[in-house]
Amino acid sequence: MESRLNIVSVFVIVCVSLITSKTQAHDKSESAKPFCFSAIPSNSTEWTQIRYHRLENYFQNKLQLPVCFIPVSTYEETVDLFRSGKIHLGWFGGVTGIQARESVPDSQVLAQGFEDQFFKSLLIAHHSTGLKYSTQFPEHTNKMTLLFGPQASTSGHIMPLYFMRHLGNFALDNQFKSIGNSHNHVDTIAKINNHEFDLGFVNYTVWFSELQSNNVDPRKVKIIWESPGYPDYHWLLSGNAIRLFGTSFPEKLRHIILDMNADAGLISIFRRSHFIRGQNSDYNDLQSIVHQLESENILTRATD
Repeated sequence: MESRLNIVSVFVIVCVSLITSKTQAHDKSESAKPFCFSAIPSNSTEWTQIRYHRLENYFQNKLQLPVCFIPVSTYEETVDLFRSGKIHLGWFGGVTGIQARESVPDSQVLAQGFEDQFFKSLLIAHHSTGLKYSTQFPEHTNKMTLLFGPQASTSGHIMPLYFMRHLGNFALDNQFKSIGNSHNHVDTIAKINNHEFDLGFVNYTVWFSELQSNNVDPRKVKIIWESPGYPDYHWLLSGNAIRLFGTSFPEKLRHIILDMNADAGLISIFRRSHFIRGQNSDYNDLQSIVHQLESENILTRATD
């Protein structure tokens, strides 16, 4: 009888050990899943990759997780990666962030740049146009060329279109000689500086950064109009990440992002003075504008 009890006891211990080891292996495999992030492109230089590699190391040290940065070449690609679950965190513009957030349930805005509370689009012009700064959109531009930013750019295309239609009441087809789209804001500034286009819409932080870096000649290119303020760039965490890493993960990651404020090298990547807390409701007004432009067939969102 005693030997039978011993056999049963050994069997139970073995079973418990197997279950425990499998559970630990499962937990270990879950915790070992890489945390991936990306950012919408602002320029195409090699320096961008170097800087984001530094950010990749920062997240990895703080999170104690394997971390990967996935570079992209277009705004739409960043949204696609977020929607498909290939990235858990994204540095998005206002419009792309709304599109990404609406594609993944329970996604959360964690932080934004201080400057992103009241972002602006600038209309810049080559000096040969003779145009001067004004609070109104310029008139008599039917013989001039206009360059927007990428089609999904909030500050370079979407909001300028919105303001032109709803503040200036412009019919674009009749207003300009031709209209184009650049690869990014730096590209827009370079094309106006080289007089490949007469006018162009740019992100105001990139403009002042390029001006400070002497990458644009202020004798050749001038600001002739600036938009009203609107919310723009932000860090967006996927609802998939919350389900994968736990309900406490968003607040942990938010603090890690805000801790970047103490590192001038990291914060300079984003051309921001510092990050502040953000939340989904900060983008309610912009979300309404996005839906309005979609209903007018001016803005379309990428699909699978």
